[in-house]
Amino acid sequence: KLYNLSVEYFQKDEFELAIQNLGIAIKMDPSRGESYGTLAALHLQKENPYKAKEIALVGSKNAPRYSLNYQVLADIAIKAENLDEAEKYYETAIENTDAPGPIMRQLIFLYIDKGETQRAIEYSDVLLNKYPNDPDLYFNIGVLFQRLALEAFDPARELYLALPNVPTLDDVKPVFDRFSNSRKYAYNARDYFLQASDLEIEGDGSSGRAAIEMRKLMKQIDEIFVPSIREIARSQNIDLN
Repeated sequence: KLYNLSVEYFQKDEFELAIQNLGIAIKMDPSRGESYGTLAALHLQKENPYKAKEIALVGSKNAPRYSLNYQVLADIAIKAENLDEAEKYYETAIENTDAPGPIMRQLIFLYIDKGETQRAIEYSDVLLNKYPNDPDLYFNIGVLFQRLALEAFDPARELYLALPNVPTLDDVKPVFDRFSNSRKYAYNARDYFLQASDLEIEGDGSSGRAAIEMRKLMKQIDEIFVPSIREIARSQNIDLN
């Protein structure tokens, strides 16, 4: 009852009352993992990561099978830029929940933050095999490839604008390769967004709009940058293959 009351207070943005009730609930029954996890999440939301971590650690010891405690610890580790620690907590959270999908999606983006792009893509395939009809999953993987596309496109454009008047192979090839990678990622992103749109029973159209944005990016690459780079390469007898 105390836990449920704290949730009601939380929904009303009465955080202090929610915190008080959760503290009492933990004293009355220290084995209930949801009390620790929710209390830790509340402190994290109130920008008190030290208190949140303290509570989540106690919760992980007293209720080791409750995943939210590990998710909070992962979120705290990410804020502290300790990505390896966050990965371990996410993996433990996945092991201790009956609904691992949302946590697995978070792990995909953690791999990206760690610079492990291929690992993120491979893990996406694992998720798709596990949840083949989940439109949110297709959308999130689309966001993954969208992010990769933009991360390749922006530096490519900067390098393109900085090309010298008489460029060499070492000047032109990295620009061409980055634009090629950006287009590949944009194509994949568009495909996943379209699949998400097809699977959605009700939606706000965000998947379709995201697909259109990726098509625009591909069009820029195909009609502006790549032809220009090829022309520059031809003028200098540079082989891009």
